[in-house]
Order: sequence, then C-alpha cells, then structure tokens
Amino acid sequence: SGASLVKSGAGTLTIANAGNDFTGTVTITGGTLIPDHSSALGSAAGGTVVNGGTLDLNGYYTFRQEPISLQGAGADGSTGAIVNNHSDQTAYVEPHLYYVTLTGDATIGGSHSWSIEGNVPAGSGWAPGYLDGDSTNHYALTKVGTTEITLANLGTTNLGDINVAEGTLTVSGNTDLGASTLTLSGGATLKLSGATETVQKTLDVAATGGVIENASGDSTIDGSGGTLSGLLTVQTAEETTLTLGNALDGTGGLTKEEAGRLVLSGANAYSGDTTISAGVLELVTGGQIDPDSLIANNADLEVTSGSHTVGVIEGTGTTTVTGSAGLTATSITQGTLTIGGGGGGAAASTAPVPEPGTWLLLAIAALMGGFAISRRGKCRK
Repeated sequence: SGASLVKSGAGTLTIANAGNDFTGTVTITGGTLIPDHSSALGSAAGGTVVNGGTLDLNGYYTFRQEPISLQGAGADGSTGAIVNNHSDQTAYVEPHLYYVTLTGDATIGGSHSWSIEGNVPAGSGWAPGYLDGDSTNHYALTKVGTTEITLANLGTTNLGDINVAEGTLTVSGNTDLGASTLTLSGGATLKLSGATETVQKTLDVAATGGVIENASGDSTIDGSGGTLSGLLTVQTAEETTLTLGNALDGTGGLTKEEAGRLVLSGANAYSGDTTISAGVLELVTGGQIDPDSLIANNADLEVTSGSHTVGVIEGTGTTTVTGSAGLTATSITQGTLTIGGGGGGAAASTAPVPEPGTWLLLAIAALMGGFAISRRGKCRK
C-alpha cells in the first residue's frame, strides 16, 4: 500500500488498469503519463509530483482531490507540465483540480479545457482548493495551447509573472493573481469572468498582440504601468465595465470591441492608434491618451471627468463631454459631438461635426451653451 510510482524517460506511459490503491507518490520526471482509468494515480493521499515531464489529465474528472506539485514546461520543454489532450472531450466532464502547488516556474496547456478551482463540492468535507505559487519565490505561470484554462475562486495565489502565450486563461471568482507582470502574446486572451475581478499586475503586450475580455460583471486592472509593443484588443460584453488603470507606454495601440464599457484612468503614453469599434471608451480623471496619436471613434467616446488633451479624433462615432469635464482635441473630423451643460443646469446639446474646411463656429457655439469650438476643432469650456 505504500508503493510509489516513478515515470522517467522520454516515452509515454498509459495506465488503464482498474483497482490501483497504492498510497505512495506518483512522480513524473520525463515523458508523459496518461491516466486512462479513474484509479490510475492510486490513492490521492500520496499526491503527484511533476518535474520534467507531463501529466495529461486525459479528460478525467476523478483526480480533483489529488495534491499536485508542479514545475517545468513539460516533456518537450514547451507544451505544458499539466495538459488535457483527450481526443473526445464531449464524453467527459471537464477535468478540474483542487490542490496545485508550484515548486518552480511552470507551464500549463492542452487542447481541451480544464480548471483549477477553490470551491469544493458542498458537504464534501474537503479543504478549500488552492493554487499556490509560493509566498517567498512567487513562481511564474505560463499558459500555452489553444484551449481555455480557468482559475476559479482560488483566493491568494502568490503567483509571480503570468504569461498568456496561447489560447485563453480565464480568471473567475475571488482569485488574486498577485503582483509582478502579466504578459499577453500571440493573440492570446486573458478572460475576466465574475461579478467583480481585480488584477493588480504590470501589463505588457508583446508585438504579436493580445486580448483582454471582460465577459461578465465589472472588473479592474490596476497595476504599475506596462508596455504595449503590439495591439491590445479589449472586449467588454454588454452591460459590463472594465476599468484599466495601468499607465501604458510603447509603440502599440489599443482597440475597443463589443458593446460594454472600457474606462481609461491611467496616464497612457502608448503611441499607436486608439480604435473604438463598439461600445464605449470613457476617459476619467487621470486617464490619458497620447495627443500625438490618432483616435478612430466608430462607436462612443465619453469624457466624464477631468481635463484631457488628445490628438485627432476621426470616425463616424459620437464624442460626448459631460459635467465639468474638459476636452482639447487637435481636430474632430467626423461623427457627432455632444456637449453637456457643464453643471449649470443646461441640457446637453448635440451637433454633427462639420466637414473639414467648414467653419460653423457661430451655429455650433449657439448650441453648446457655454462651450466653444475653435476653427481647429478644439473643444473647451
């Protein structure tokens, strides 16, 4: 009963027999171990150690109580130390693990979805789940593979750098990803899914680009700066809000997609274009967009607080300035301009932006109720 199992060497070991009840540790130091029976890893009491090899969950749900210690990038050095590569995921419940400890930097991946979760079944008597990156070393976690991996209701994780290189990493419930840096590359996605999610990391986007998706609720990313080397695409679902407080620099740009709201509250200096394709992009006090860059507004740009200086605004969308907010733009060449009453009780006024070369100062000023637009398109109270 105290026997242990060690998987070494570059090959693949599949364990398909029933009745395994050994209580020792399963250690994977090379190659891939594929459990093909619910008892393949023996009793959960011994746990599993992955260091230099790969554990393929193979679509099995039954290893959720297995304590797993994890480090490394997998058998081939890149595709993951834990993966889920079962060929027919529809035949299984999505695998999830409850007890994962990083003993070094680790990579996770696979071709089918799986999760690490903190909420155990009601009435089970099991300890709450965790993902522990070590409170001293703060090990890094890298997400590869085309699939979606979810970190749900895990509380404090003590993770260090997080690299989302492929597919989707979903953060749900009360999951604290720690400080350090979050890097998006290869068009990969960080998905925020819960009533409220908060990420306090430096945000870097590689030249190959990345996506932040706010799928539900109101979320905040508010770390210490970051660099856009490529395009950051922000997708906010309808009736959701994502507040981005990081002060982002770099040569990349930002595109806002989907029907929800993106609030910029950081002093951004990235030099690429800001494109509003759908929904609302809101500027609040402290939020900035580099005045030497272009804003392509084909939806809604709202300035609701603070004073802001931006560059050229073009596109067919609506630019709205409300309350005591101020906006100075190099030019507004298309779309619709809506100006609020500025706190004096006057109703908001709306006018189409004149065609380039047309000066309708008197007509527009009459509509603005205390605002004026100069010939160059500057809007000021």
